[in-house]
Amino acid sequence: MKPAIAVITAAALTLGAPANAGPDETTRHLMNEYVTLLDWGVYRLTNRLDKMDLGSFWATASYDWDTNQIEIELIQSSKGKNLENHKAECRRAIGLVRNNAGYDPDGNLYQSMKHSIYAGLFSHTGFVNGGITEQHTRLADLDKKITIGTSTYFSGGVLHCSAKLAGTSVSFTE
Repeated sequence: MKPAIAVITAAALTLGAPANAGPDETTRHLMNEYVTLLDWGVYRLTNRLDKMDLGSFWATASYDWDTNQIEIELIQSSKGKNLENHKAECRRAIGLVRNNAGYDPDGNLYQSMKHSIYAGLFSHTGFVNGGITEQHTRLADLDKKITIGTSTYFSGGVLHCSAKLAGTSVSFTE
């Protein structure tokens, strides 16, 4: 009886298994690609932005190859307000993003920070390749490449709002 059960079990396992088990070409390609610090930093930045309360906005981050900038895009869920309301909401949301990155309302980093919290998301945790001074310089340079922007539809058209992470100015175009 036991040999019969063993034969039936073995047959079921053999016949039920697919002939070509394992990842296909597309999956193998993805398995062979490495995650860079740029990829990982954009992912970590997006996760940090997801946890923020930006009122009627939500945010995402991406890298723009053509401009060599990390772009934080604010997306607004409410529509139909007037132009001045949109400008005020955009200024407020950009201020919240800047503050979350470690900048005060005057555009300066808090305390003795050498770079923003956001730039720090683009580095290794627990160790540094090269010297610490080199890393601080590199991450401070990265801060200059982070932009914040949004396009909002209102009753009179579209308002584009943009700013550098480091700074106090916000520009508007219709």
